[in-house]
Amino acid sequence: MKSYIDDNIQEDETLLFSAHSIPQKFVDEGDPYVTQIEFTAQNVAGNRNYFLSYQSRTGPVKWVGPDTVDETKRLLSEGKKLFIVPISFVCDHIETMFELDIELKELVGDNGNIRRMPMFNDDRNFGALLANIVLEHLND
Repeated sequence: MKSYIDDNIQEDETLLFSAHSIPQKFVDEGDPYVTQIEFTAQNVAGNRNYFLSYQSRTGPVKWVGPDTVDETKRLLSEGKKLFIVPISFVCDHIETMFELDIELKELVGDNGNIRRMPMFNDDRNFGALLANIVLEHLND
């Protein structure tokens, strides 16, 4: 079965998932978020090699990593072209449009080697999928 990533990634691009980070303290206390993100990335990537990083860190606490900026710099230094998938995000908003499309590219000095996957709200099929889910559960 062909995936949304398959429909958008180019053959020479490396898959990098970027999830919203959370304080490490939450994970240490049992929050399943990181495990769920890792599970999702592994399943969505299929047989494709991929990397996983975390964005949107603020404040003086330890955050889950690796940091998306650091991981992007590392992968670019290895000569990779990146296809960034904002995992667990379904629509365009400040973290996809500003943090990944603008700020990340400014911080790493992108030379056209970073591309973000179009968000699901850009695809007509996503709206139809959501409508079908609602219709299937109306009588529950």
